[in-house]
Amino acid sequence: VTKGIQQLKKGERADGVGNIVGGASSGISGLAATTAAFTTSPAIAAIAIPTAVYGAGVAAVTDGIITGYHGIKEGNVEKTVVGGVKTAAGGVMLAGAMTGNPFLIAGGAIVYGGAVVYESREAIGEFVREQDRKLEHAVQEVKKDVVEVAKSGVEVLDDGRRFIFEKSASEKLKSLDKATHDVWDAVF
Repeated sequence: VTKGIQQLKKGERADGVGNIVGGASSGISGLAATTAAFTTSPAIAAIAIPTAVYGAGVAAVTDGIITGYHGIKEGNVEKTVVGGVKTAAGGVMLAGAMTGNPFLIAGGAIVYGGAVVYESREAIGEFVREQDRKLEHAVQEVKKDVVEVAKSGVEVLDDGRRFIFEKSASEKLKSLDKATHDVWDAVF
């Protein structure tokens, strides 16, 4: 909503109104969904659940209209089509809320989500590639440390029941532990 107000001040009327309506609708939807999730009153839930769906549907329609508007303005057919799909999906969600049809609500939400993922595919792909690079780097560090530990002076005494590690081997194990945590951090 704040972004929309700032856009209106700059004269960006379509974006400003879209962000105010979409932001307010999303906020109402989130508040209603949270209320429905935590209430024990069937009467409150009966009001909150449709309100959440109406808010989400209005936000989806608004997002679609703004995306389509920019697509037309930029001469970008793909963006225009994505905007149309988002708008239609939001409309299907609203129709489901009005008729109480959960299949329309779910179908609209799935199509809208798919349109958002499609629209964001390059950013998602870059994020996945970056995580892959981090994971590859961490795995290489772990491999290096495992080789170093194996090369360190480990002597097996008492029929293999006790190991004595040289000081450098102990330090390498600490490094290996850190590298293992780096792998987890990269993945999760």
